[in-house]
Amino acid sequence: MKNRLTVIKELQRRAGEEGHVLAQALARLKRQLAEAEGKLKMLRDYADQYREQLRRAESGGTEWRRAHDLRAFIARIDETIAVQENELRNLQCSGNGLVAQWRHAHQREKALGLLAGRHEMEARLQAARRLQKEIEDWTLRAQAAASSLA
Repeated sequence: MKNRLTVIKELQRRAGEEGHVLAQALARLKRQLAEAEGKLKMLRDYADQYREQLRRAESGGTEWRRAHDLRAFIARIDETIAVQENELRNLQCSGNGLVAQWRHAHQREKALGLLAGRHEMEARLQAARRLQKEIEDWTLRAQAAASSLA
């Protein structure tokens, strides 16, 4: 059966590994967030460009069909923007969950490290007490042997 310190160190190692895996997942998510934000900005820029084209077309007296097509296209871009905003919110929520999980794993690793340190210190203290007791016992035996010889 494993002793307590070995079990604590194993749990600490596992918490460290979990934290590392979660940190990698957070890095991937950060890249995905940046990509999603870039796409959203691009879509908003496109929508702004087409709105400007529509404004110019309407003020220039363009044909009704062209203005209608631009409005329909802008509406599709707006729908795509809404989908992208939703994806971005989902990624942000996932990120919040991952951050919470990473913090928990990190705190657990630290707590287990402190616990392992305490157990190691206690083991050293017990070893020092045993050694001190052995020295005292040896000293008493040596004194007893010396007094019996005298």
